[in-house]
Amino acid sequence: MLGIVLLGGVANLIFTTGNHPADEEVEEYQIVDITVAPPPPPPPPEEETMEEPEELEESVEPLEMAANDENPPE
Repeated sequence: MLGIVLLGGVANLIFTTGNHPADEEVEEYQIVDITVAPPPPPPPPEEETMEEPEELEESVEPLEMAANDENPPE
């Protein structure tokens, strides 16, 4: 009985040597939140300033119409 206990203790030391959690390397992870922001809105369109058109002098001469039955003289 003593031999079985000693053999179990020796086997336990052999198989568990070097596998202690304190000896293992601890991997550290850093969580990085990468969010893609939507693109900025486009700039507002430039307001086009409309220049006032140049005043044109229109010289319209009255037309003389021929007097006939459809167009009586005024």
